[in-house]
Amino acid sequence: MDGTLIHGNVGMGEEDLVDALEDNPPNLFLPFQYAPHDDGDGGPAVTDPLTLHLALPLDRLDPVVYSFSLRDICNDFLDNRRLNGGVVDDADDLAKVDALANALRRLALVVATSAREPIGGELHDAHVKAWEAHQAAKG
Repeated sequence: MDGTLIHGNVGMGEEDLVDALEDNPPNLFLPFQYAPHDDGDGGPAVTDPLTLHLALPLDRLDPVVYSFSLRDICNDFLDNRRLNGGVVDDADDLAKVDALANALRRLALVVATSAREPIGGELHDAHVKAWEAHQAAKG
């Protein structure tokens, strides 16, 4: 999965790079949160909620920003496990696919319910418990 360089200049040596990253750690964020105004880093608004931006503060005035799609990352994950006409048939790989799918479902549930009630609130806890009961019933 290759990211798209949005803007910035990477022209620095290894020592300077390490220093820059220690002083200002990279920032991974969802630029969709800033729509419809911009991408939160001076670029155009992002309409895909699955877009991720990675800002590397390699230049204090103009950080290097890469754009990634969570959808593309998941597709690459699946493509690396597909055999025999596009299906995943290895038991370990199927377990990884199921684990990823379950984690994404749970994350979606937490995002949806936490927006309406704080994490640990009654609505949130009820949804999480229902999800866990559903998963346990599946075996």
